[in-house]
Amino acid sequence: MSAIKAAIAGKIMTLLGYDGANFQNVKVDADGKVFIVTENPEDHPVLIYGDVEGNGVMPVMVAPTGELVCVLGAEFENHVVCNGYTGADFYPLLIDAARHLQIDVVSSALPAGAATWAYQVQTMGFIGTPATPKAGTVNKRLETLHTDIESLLPYYRGRVMLRSFDDDAGLGTNLILIPGPVGSEVWVINTMSAVNMTSGTTSSCIGLFDGSVYYYLHSAGALAAFAGLSWSGEAVVTSVEDLAFIFRGCAVGDDLLCTAFGYVRKP
Repeated sequence: MSAIKAAIAGKIMTLLGYDGANFQNVKVDADGKVFIVTENPEDHPVLIYGDVEGNGVMPVMVAPTGELVCVLGAEFENHVVCNGYTGADFYPLLIDAARHLQIDVVSSALPAGAATWAYQVQTMGFIGTPATPKAGTVNKRLETLHTDIESLLPYYRGRVMLRSFDDDAGLGTNLILIPGPVGSEVWVINTMSAVNMTSGTTSSCIGLFDGSVYYYLHSAGALAAFAGLSWSGEAVVTSVEDLAFIFRGCAVGDDLLCTAFGYVRKP
């Protein structure tokens, strides 16, 4: 070996292989890849072996595409760095302690005039703070409009379902009154009916009575028993009116039924 070292000292280095008797140059192709010739086409695939310290000679692993497979030792297994290419240079990618990839947004995808904080501040200045509307702002005008509409619309507070039954009518004309609302409450009556359940009547009337005057909503001539008289519409009733039902031509002991339906609204 000393003679060999002396022969090649100061010259171009070459890769030598030992054939068991002499050292020979290892042949490579123009790309520098090791050139291997299989003398017998029926031979098994050629393997390249390397000397592994402490384990002897082992076959070298090659990827299906021909690349040499490199397995990192335990001391290097966590030292692989993932790089990104800028078009000119490679730089390691940045991650945080939780191994999340860190990304800086250099340019925003928002269109011009999008609702950024700066534009929201300007918008709040235009419409005013919702909690304290300013005079002349959109919020103030909407608040006023809401108040005006609320004052015009009736407010539904609940149903009105009224019933009066007299099972001992007098001979001739009978007047049945159902008291109206109390205090400032207002009713809107939509349906009223009057039925003689025992015999026919010569006429019947439905309306309102304010203590001195009858306000007729509907009337009819002779009606058979159970035929009854019905009215539908909208009658506003306050505390000064009662619901009035008049039956004419009754027999003694007739059963008279009166009903009314509607709802309660604000005064």
